[in-house]
Amino acid sequence: MTFRTISMVTMALSLAGLAAAGEAKVLASFDNPDSIRSWKSVNDGVMGGVSEGGFKRTDSNTLLFSGTLSLENNGGFASIRTESRAMDLTGLSALAVKARGDGRTYWIELRVARQMSASSYRADFPTVKGEWRETRIPLSDFKLQAFGSRLPGDPVNPANVNSVGFTLADKKAGPFELEIESVQAVAGEDPKPAVPAGQTVVDVAAAAGTFKTPIDQVLLPPETVGKPLTPRDLIELAIDRGVPLFNADQFAACAAVYEVACEALRARPEVSEASRKDLERALQDMRAEKSVREKAWILRRCLDRTLARD
Repeated sequence: MTFRTISMVTMALSLAGLAAAGEAKVLASFDNPDSIRSWKSVNDGVMGGVSEGGFKRTDSNTLLFSGTLSLENNGGFASIRTESRAMDLTGLSALAVKARGDGRTYWIELRVARQMSASSYRADFPTVKGEWRETRIPLSDFKLQAFGSRLPGDPVNPANVNSVGFTLADKKAGPFELEIESVQAVAGEDPKPAVPAGQTVVDVAAAAGTFKTPIDQVLLPPETVGKPLTPRDLIELAIDRGVPLFNADQFAACAAVYEVACEALRARPEVSEASRKDLERALQDMRAEKSVREKAWILRRCLDRTLARD
């Protein structure tokens, strides 16, 4: 019996133990050749980077996520995720992931219905080089983030989860490889108490920390970090960061910066009700728009209106 076979038997027994402790729901497995059709790759090319990342189904019925991470052109991430579909993890409280990594730390990501497109719920997913492991991650460990910064918001709602994925963004250029056998949602984990959102810069957007632009440029200047910003400060800062990106034809990156600012402004009590409604409409219009250039303009025009109104 080979080492891998022994490892697979060990993990199968472990998973059986998990299932015995409560229910389990398969979110991803790759026994069927059609199983990868629901997956897609999203790399930093959407922001002007040059990282390469993709996936394939192996002869061993696993999904191999591999490529080369590059930090050029302000890049630095590669990711794969499932297409959106209702998963309904009601009553389940952790993910059990069987995978073999390369020693790097990935993110495992969850997305929910009607979520800001630039954000996801993320938890660290460390690996040991060349070793098959089963990692169990409580859903309470997943924190809402965008561009590497924590966002204020509710804990992930298991009932609303509609996508699962993996991202590498560890700022280490070079080849990577993560082989995944399965992802399951399981019960039996005692939920951790919700961690307060803390002071982040989209809390600046509700009271302060640090926005980050794609692929890891700090949106807030160092001297302003931790200081409360007014809505006007926030709008001017977002425009200041967004305009150079737009002028460099990085329309998606510009739109992403404006999106975080608009979401943040909606949470500010100083912003008028008329502006909050305008921001909500603009965000909805942006998400329905196919052109990334027009996405940026929709949000920029709304930011200008908010600046004039408030």
